Amino acid sequence: MNESMCESERTQTTKIKPPSWKMASPATSEGKRAVDEGNGPSCDISATPRSDTSETRDHYEYEAFEATQQDKKQTLLGEGGGVFAETPDPATPATTAPPAAAAAAAAGSAENGAHVGGEFAVGSGNNGTLLTPRLEIVDESASAADITAEARTHLAAVDPLLPHLMVVKVVKNERRTFVNIRVKREYLRLIFHQQHGDVFFCFFPDDTLEPFVKIIALHKYNGEIKPIPPELDADLTTSINAFKAHHQISNESYCFQTPSQERICAPALSQTLTTIRTFPPHLYNLSMRVASAMYRHKMPITAALDLPSAQRAIAAARARGSRHEAWHTFNGTLLKSLLQVNHTPDKVPPITVELRSYFLLTLFAVERNGVLYEIHLSDKLEPFAIACAIHPAHGLLVRLTRAQVEDLTAVLGEFKRKYQIVGETYHYTTLEERLKTDEFTRRAGVGVQSKAHSTDFHLKIRVPTLLCRNTLSILHLVDFARMRTDLEPIAYQYSRDTLAWDQVLPLLLQDAHQ
Repeated sequence: MNESMCESERTQTTKIKPPSWKMASPATSEGKRAVDEGNGPSCDISATPRSDTSETRDHYEYEAFEATQQDKKQTLLGEGGGVFAETPDPATPATTAPPAAAAAAAAGSAENGAHVGGEFAVGSGNNGTLLTPRLEIVDESASAADITAEARTHLAAVDPLLPHLMVVKVVKNERRTFVNIRVKREYLRLIFHQQHGDVFFCFFPDDTLEPFVKIIALHKYNGEIKPIPPELDADLTTSINAFKAHHQISNESYCFQTPSQERICAPALSQTLTTIRTFPPHLYNLSMRVASAMYRHKMPITAALDLPSAQRAIAAARARGSRHEAWHTFNGTLLKSLLQVNHTPDKVPPITVELRSYFLLTLFAVERNGVLYEIHLSDKLEPFAIACAIHPAHGLLVRLTRAQVEDLTAVLGEFKRKYQIVGETYHYTTLEERLKTDEFTRRAGVGVQSKAHSTDFHLKIRVPTLLCRNTLSILHLVDFARMRTDLEPIAYQYSRDTLAWDQVLPLLLQDAHQ
């Protein structure tokens, strides 16, 4: 099916007058555009011929637990076994930012900083020669902060929205130092958007396993608009009505989450906006309560869970006084691998719980013989889905048994049938290479968040670009065709060597244990 069939028609709308939050930008003829971002199955997709799962916010949220996991991995791998592990083309019309707008977008790093080691730190500045415009590192001796700061400038030159949507990381393996580009976790699961001039109103399922949809506004040159000003209320209402009509939503309520994580809800949008605007602007958030069935449909990982039980467990964890106590609330359950626990001492309550970013992009999940086999789309802007295996008590697996390889084979067959994928190929990072990367990380003193590979078992499946764009739907907002050709980290992912199933299966069996 042609990709354009997955998008709604475009209509014209009156341009808004530039308010204080809106910088000067060129007049646009795009007008208003509404798009439903499906999970993939809504489009008839035929295939044409994580790895690295070291996402900064997700892997290492509880250091003591992680250290224990590593000790168990080394023990089991030394015994020849091992079950523990870490969590692992159609083009969008080009939009060229004017020099001033692109420069301002790149200058966002002065506010948001460059993403280094899991935190944002402002780069110290450089002469603009650390990277080529394609994001190839020229000076490997430069600091990660300076490299990522310069990378934001190059991203803005490709598309002005990119510096606001993407995280740039400098990663290393034993062969080279290079740049990775990832979508920020808060923008991963876009399910609907409507464009009004330079503003996109975007809808995202809540990442706390509760049936809410978050609503945000993204400006093409400035990024997220927070708070959404009153002069955009009419466009906001129009976008919400389009979302409701597409999904046949009625009797919804609109909610604001207070700093104490209490949700204040009202049936009228105007009433909730009035409440929101009594709070400081930096606390702005807006969500819509939706039916549980719709939430489950948009968040496929919920198929692996008893959602009410999961919600009760999360509520119990939030009530704990420390991250340690909250974390151990999930002992012996899948939730311990699927969720991350955050602790912010200056908030009340200080504990928040949310899905790890990988599982926001779940495509397929099924349990076989006590192990959950989960397949999610990569967040690295690469045309791969990633298969992993999760044990309820032990977490993600480093190494499969031969029986588990057989189960994985069956699961892959179900996944391919669901998405009508044929002729697919695979990329597999062997256990030996993963352990070499671990050794290099220890020997070179590289932070675990800058590893090129996760220790976990993960099998990458080459999937159609259309499936990627319909799942990682934030790509509809940018010029992805240009990104594929002009940015080396993305072009590299599209050029990676892959193997047919009959070639990759012997490698899986070679790494498996009885």
